[in-house]
Amino acid sequence: EKQRLGPTSVFVINLKYGLSEEALARFFVDNGCKVKTVAVLSGRNRGRGKITFEDPSFVAVALQLSGQILEGYPIQVLPYKKKKTEEKNKNDDRSQEDLGREF
Repeated sequence: EKQRLGPTSVFVINLKYGLSEEALARFFVDNGCKVKTVAVLSGRNRGRGKITFEDPSFVAVALQLSGQILEGYPIQVLPYKKKKTEEKNKNDDRSQEDLGREF
């Protein structure tokens, strides 16, 4: 199994309501990132998303995109921090790391 060299995900907030996962992925791809999975959250977490990249080096690129306009909204890109329950279940096949649509 490939060893992780650092975090590979970011959390994005202030997304336009109804923004598609494809549009969110395209934004990061167009800015030089190789996207692995994207999840746009719904319910009370709407307007937020999680992007996982192919390599940890893209996290630094993505963080620099914070404040950029995506479909009329200035998005905020934040380091992704695992919840304690995610840490506890990290060996579970249904790990949060695997959630999201592949690109």
